[in-house]
Amino acid sequence: RRPPRMLLLLALLSPASAEADAGDLCGGFSIWIHDLPKPSRFFQAYQESSSRVEWDVASPLDSDLHAPEFQEPPQHEVPPKVPAIAGLPCDEIVEKTWYQYTFCAAVSHLGMGPALEVPAWESLEGLPFYDTYSFSLDWLLLRYARNLCHADREEEADLFLVSLPLPLIQKAAAEHRFDTDELTSYMAGVKHFLHSSAAWRRHEGRDHVLIVSKTTNDYKDGHQVASRQTQFHNGDPFWAKTTFLSIEGPYHARLVNVPYPTFFHPRSDADVERWLDFVANTPRNGRVVLSVGERRQRRPLINACKSAEDVCDYEPLLRPLGAPVDDGDAATEDPEARLARLKEQAATYTEQYASTISMYTKYTFAMQPGGDTPTRRGFFDTLICGGIPVIFGPLHSRVAGGFVERYYHPSYARFFGYDVQN
Repeated sequence: RRPPRMLLLLALLSPASAEADAGDLCGGFSIWIHDLPKPSRFFQAYQESSSRVEWDVASPLDSDLHAPEFQEPPQHEVPPKVPAIAGLPCDEIVEKTWYQYTFCAAVSHLGMGPALEVPAWESLEGLPFYDTYSFSLDWLLLRYARNLCHADREEEADLFLVSLPLPLIQKAAAEHRFDTDELTSYMAGVKHFLHSSAAWRRHEGRDHVLIVSKTTNDYKDGHQVASRQTQFHNGDPFWAKTTFLSIEGPYHARLVNVPYPTFFHPRSDADVERWLDFVANTPRNGRVVLSVGERRQRRPLINACKSAEDVCDYEPLLRPLGAPVDDGDAATEDPEARLARLKEQAATYTEQYASTISMYTKYTFAMQPGGDTPTRRGFFDTLICGGIPVIFGPLHSRVAGGFVERYYHPSYARFFGYDVQN
């Protein structure tokens, strides 16, 4: 039986069919994206840069947002259409290290990431598959709102997006492009800008939505690494009445959780129908597959799968796009050899992801232990591929690993087979 269409579409943040009604696609909202102040250091670097900016997340008036491109990107290169802040492309904000060839590639093509080539899916040529970064929600949502829901004037809007580029700020701060005083000054400037706007003052920010593309677990208080690197945390009184849109964070009244983005970015109903036909007609075996990285906390689950080889297949997973790795020694390594190595690694990981999602279409079940959140990207990839994800509750923590406080809330899922903890 086909997977329910709503289940499929809930896991997507994608360009919509031109035939669809924008009011239906946007919940009836007319949205304004605030043009936030630019970080001074980035703005100064932009003035000195000769690079052409394809898309600036800080500018809601950029015409490129009206025409998202779906062409195949150059292979083994940082693809075009990389989001920027202060007019400065990602690859000039992030040092020329591993991150430039993973993180910057991850936010390319307006958040969709590098294009995927899945050899086993030759019959699906033309469908848009991308190696989409797990935490690219901000780029995807901004593109969606700008193309389909954007108000012509601020006073005509009834919902407002705050496009605070937390991921780029965090990456730049981690590489010491910002010091604490500069971060504090930048965030103070953002707050002053918002508080000075008539839209914010009208309802004290109640009709504003702040996109937090990483889980809000990372910003619980000002002492966590992500909070120190961005000067942002959930409990900041300034955001007390603002709605947060994020990937599975801890419960609070102002948080709207959304699924992880997946590899499939349909452009029309016809794309969805074509994919559903493929999924429905692909033969499956009745076994369960476990495809995860070799993290220490997951070793009990990996060992359990290996010992149950009659029912479980273990497929080791390399680090995903955007994850940190050993970057080598830039001081001693030949620059050209280093560049070639980094590009080859980025391409290898994208190729492996293509292999993983192809594998999901061949299994009935896929074990999906929690990670940064109760689910992981693979949970929704499994659903998109027509499989059944196997999840774990708090009492399974000895087997599944992960953060116990981040397991599924009882209202979200039901569990059975708790004896496996022993």
